[in-house]
Amino acid sequence: MVIAIATLRLPTLYKKQREESFIHLPDPVFYAVTMVAIIAQFYMVYLSAKSMSPFMILCCVGAVAFFMKNG
Repeated sequence: MVIAIATLRLPTLYKKQREESFIHLPDPVFYAVTMVAIIAQFYMVYLSAKSMSPFMILCCVGAVAFFMKNG
């Protein structure tokens, strides 16, 4: 999910390279495709979390927070 969300910044970070690319998409199409991917990933996370116990969800969120803080 983080990579898909970070992809939204690519057109502003690499404007020249993106314009010269052979697979250049117009901005609205690029953002639409990226948003569909992000929504699909959030839905997959939702379905996975729905089948987990509250304790397991808490453990997963805690582990992610711990590793994000401590690298």
